[in-house]
Amino acid sequence: AVGGGGELRYRITPRVMKILQDDGLPQESLAVLKPLEGRTYASRADLLEALDAAENRSAEKRALKKEAPKHRAPQKRQSPGPPLGRYASRCSNTAGSP
Repeated sequence: AVGGGGELRYRITPRVMKILQDDGLPQESLAVLKPLEGRTYASRADLLEALDAAENRSAEKRALKKEAPKHRAPQKRQSPGPPLGRYASRCSNTAGSP
């Protein structure tokens, strides 16, 4: 969380991405988070909403790929990993930061 004057905000920083990678978050999940990196959210609820939206977009893309014509070579399937909301507490909390 970031902020001053009693206002907490949440941000996914490069440091947070590195921590999540080191914690074993699958690359597919990190890729879902990448567009959110650097954005600031007014509350934990806003952050969780953004994470849910990012996961839904990713799931829609996977579904579209699944429905795509079968003329491509098969690719190894990867597990989508755990729900990203579980990692919200790892986002940078910068309360009191300048």
